[in-house]
Amino acid sequence: MAQSFHETERSLCAMLADLSSVLSSEERAEVIQFIDVGEYGVALETLAALIVEERKRIPVSIFEQIVNLADSMGLRETIPAAALRGQAHAP
Repeated sequence: MAQSFHETERSLCAMLADLSSVLSSEERAEVIQFIDVGEYGVALETLAALIVEERKRIPVSIFEQIVNLADSMGLRETIPAAALRGQAHAP
């Protein structure tokens, strides 16, 4: 079942808050600029790309949230799930 826009925005913002020690302020700002204009799919794709390209270590719970959100948005094919899984670690 698809999430509402409000729930999607809240999920993205919560993930960014949880990743505040992982992402730089510039990286967070890059994602936030898409959230601010309602481009939630681009925001999620950008977040995933930053994690993979910059080899950011993320908690398994964040990996799961990204994949679940991508599924609910119909974007699973555009998210590099295997590469993201490689960046996930247990706390």
